[in-house]
Amino acid sequence: MLSRRPTTPMRIANWSVLPLLAAMSSAQTTLTIACDRDNTLYQSTNGTLSNGSGSYLFLGRDGNNTRKRTLLHFPTTAIPADARLLRVELELNVSRTAAFANLGIDVHQVVADWGEGSSNAAGEEGRGTTATSGDATWLHRRYPNMPWTTVGGDFVSLPSASVAVPPFGAALFSSAGMLADVQSWRDTPANNHGWLLKSDEAVAYATRRFESRENATTIWRPVLRVTFVRPGQSAATGAGCVGAGGQPFALTIGGAPQSGGSITITHGNGVPGAMAANLLALVWDGASLPVWSGCNLLLPPPDLVTHNLLNLDGSGGSATNLPIPPGFTGTLLAMQAAALDPGIATGFVLSNAGVIIVQ
Repeated sequence: MLSRRPTTPMRIANWSVLPLLAAMSSAQTTLTIACDRDNTLYQSTNGTLSNGSGSYLFLGRDGNNTRKRTLLHFPTTAIPADARLLRVELELNVSRTAAFANLGIDVHQVVADWGEGSSNAAGEEGRGTTATSGDATWLHRRYPNMPWTTVGGDFVSLPSASVAVPPFGAALFSSAGMLADVQSWRDTPANNHGWLLKSDEAVAYATRRFESRENATTIWRPVLRVTFVRPGQSAATGAGCVGAGGQPFALTIGGAPQSGGSITITHGNGVPGAMAANLLALVWDGASLPVWSGCNLLLPPPDLVTHNLLNLDGSGGSATNLPIPPGFTGTLLAMQAAALDPGIATGFVLSNAGVIIVQ
């Protein structure tokens, strides 16, 4: 996940922030979206190579010093218009490699339309084949008459995610940047031109082969999983820090979904009698700030406030009732708890996060 610089949380004595709070009634939704277009850009001087309908996708720099890049597109129109995205995860399957160590792969947002033609390379498909009408190539968005502005593809230079991908098996990509991409595509579908995946392309034989959307093995095809909440729903996301008792500090939410009702923030697995605090934010961007290994601040520090201080009970838990003033339908509230834990080196733990939307 992307991270931020730390900012000291504020204790808010003025409870005027409460009119912006939210409610929930049911769990978050995860939608699995199939890839509807993919292709490989094979470096060539005349831009005549492609593999629009092949079974595989490629990236990296091969033994002939030829660069390859993967293009992927996923439709986002099935995501509800009122959805607030919590997490996106791209999954590919690595089935062939020439480098038996993890390979750093960057995910870039593409900024121009591109195509997938009927080209279908023979054999292992690593060399591509002659492009057909509409194919994306190293020089073309759509072969033969629509060139990229920049050879090798038009994409945002700053990657949305950077992931170390294993030599075989599942390759998972998820980040706050990818979440922002998908949210923007849902909000403005005309801007959805998908992602381009590439390595730094500096080393020969550092390659990956993925199954494409046309691959005969359905479960290995590219998929995008989108987790979101809608008005009246709640979500638990992320993981709590493991405390001295060996269990992650936990936060759960219960209560009425309507504005004018209330929610209950419940803690568990803390140190009995320890001081704790409920932290709130009115935004969620999917980023995290590592505090130590396996422990992350999941709320955006610039927008974080301390709702209340309390003492955990004799079982290391607590429950806080939070009234929700009427009139704020659609408002989001994200929350995370912190608690003292003298049994670990840092002296405190953080919970998982919860997100709710007013109905």
